[in-house]
Amino acid sequence: MMNSRRLAALTVLALTGAFAPGPAAARAAAPPPAPPSTLAQTGIRAADPSVIRIGTRYVSVQSLNGGIAVRQASSPDTLAAAPARQVWSDTRNLGEVWAPEITFDGGRYHIHFSAGRGSAHRMYVISSPTADSGYTAETRLVLPDDKWAIDGSMFTYNGQRWFVWSGWAGDTNVEQNLYIARMTSPSATTGGRYVISQPRESWERVVGNPFINEGPEPIRDPR
Repeated sequence: MMNSRRLAALTVLALTGAFAPGPAAARAAAPPPAPPSTLAQTGIRAADPSVIRIGTRYVSVQSLNGGIAVRQASSPDTLAAAPARQVWSDTRNLGEVWAPEITFDGGRYHIHFSAGRGSAHRMYVISSPTADSGYTAETRLVLPDDKWAIDGSMFTYNGQRWFVWSGWAGDTNVEQNLYIARMTSPSATTGGRYVISQPRESWERVVGNPFINEGPEPIRDPR
């Protein structure tokens, strides 16, 4: 999101349980502290960057200059110094470009992002066989109920693609909920949308008017 927007707590969608060794095992296997250069921090200073690893390469995407830019590097901590290549520009004047999310699916890179002004924000997707060039023109992702939507992310679980995002229940910003819907392809959903999180806990309502759940991020246990 843009820096001027209200900071909200990041909500994480966990697909499977995280592995946590017992205390004794953790103490026995704990390596000495790593020097700062190997802590795998990207150092990227941008609104909502997204980073994935494909083989030995790290690929990041961010909104930049009213469009979308991609970087590639051999390690996370060298991404910030890698050249940012513009892969998409807002030639149709869609509006504010927020939170691009890059995934690799079916041999192609897919970047989902939101664009629009005010209540017109909707999700879009571009794709390419290469990480930093050759992307298609944007396709609007028609989500169930066609309401305001940002922070979208695609993932596959047990052979089924899913899409999660932050959105409004209606046409005004009473609160931002997290929704999920099935996908038939990286650019199309099917069926209804389902609420998976609403800002109803006390720690989600410290700052309000409206109350916000946003930034869903699928995390899968690597085992």
